[in-house]
Amino acid sequence: DPIGSAARFDALILVEVPLPWPHDVSELPLLAGRSAPGVRIMAVVPEDRPRPAGTVTVVHRRRTGTNHLAGTDHRVTEAELPALEVLVCAHGRRDACCGRWGTLLHLELSALWSDVRVWRCSHTGGHRFAPTAITLPDGRAWAYAEPDLRDGVVRRTGELAPLADHDRGTSALSPW
Repeated sequence: DPIGSAARFDALILVEVPLPWPHDVSELPLLAGRSAPGVRIMAVVPEDRPRPAGTVTVVHRRRTGTNHLAGTDHRVTEAELPALEVLVCAHGRRDACCGRWGTLLHLELSALWSDVRVWRCSHTGGHRFAPTAITLPDGRAWAYAEPDLRDGVVRRTGELAPLADHDRGTSALSPW
């Protein structure tokens, strides 16, 4: 009986990747390291139609209600597909600490990494934990973010025990 066996996800990312594909498409360089809780990433065979050279189509669909995945198509170059992103709350009108410490953290992280997209963003919640950040694609929220801590998280080189005091959980899971 197949009832209840459908995969559940909050977002679906479709990326054009020519055949042949390996057994596990997450091994493809274009898709490697891009998984996240609640997000399903799938390779699709490129459509047979004209397109600018060196570009791929990426379709992002997200759950907007019961039985509905709204979507947007994007035409991008492979270089425009960042593997990692960090959102740093720098919403000074919402919280002065985020405005000050978040802005400084953004500047430090932007100077630290050339291969990670670092965004100053609006309120992430939890400003009492400033500076705060969210790493993507995993959707994990971080408190008292410092450049050394962020570098250990992003590069997956940090010791786990010290992270416990900074880990606020992930926004990519449902409350259930």
